[in-house]
Amino acid sequence: AVVRSGGMEIEADLADLAPAEIPAHDRSPRPDRRFPDLARNAERELVVVGMRVEEALDRVKSYINEALLSDLEEVRIVHGMGTGALRKAVEGFLRAHPSVASIRPGGKGEGGSGATVVRLTE
Repeated sequence: AVVRSGGMEIEADLADLAPAEIPAHDRSPRPDRRFPDLARNAERELVVVGMRVEEALDRVKSYINEALLSDLEEVRIVHGMGTGALRKAVEGFLRAHPSVASIRPGGKGEGGSGATVVRLTE
């Protein structure tokens, strides 16, 4: 058998191997399923103006995940006005996202129809 530990490899006969006996108090605790090291201080706004729909949706997906990890309750996605294709795609994605509680167009001082305000679930 080849035993690997760290960066070393050792060849040993199977008969020479036995399960390790680790006292219960020396065992590592179960890993935490939360990912605090991934949580960031996400910005409250993502700008996707001028991007293609596919690229923008990839960014929005990552951004929503980051906002959730940062415990943000509300964020704004600025997609611009243009033809409306980007707004429609972003809104469609957000409506289907399980962690999005609600969406609304930006109000005065929030970008108007060129932005979407997203309320995230708790």
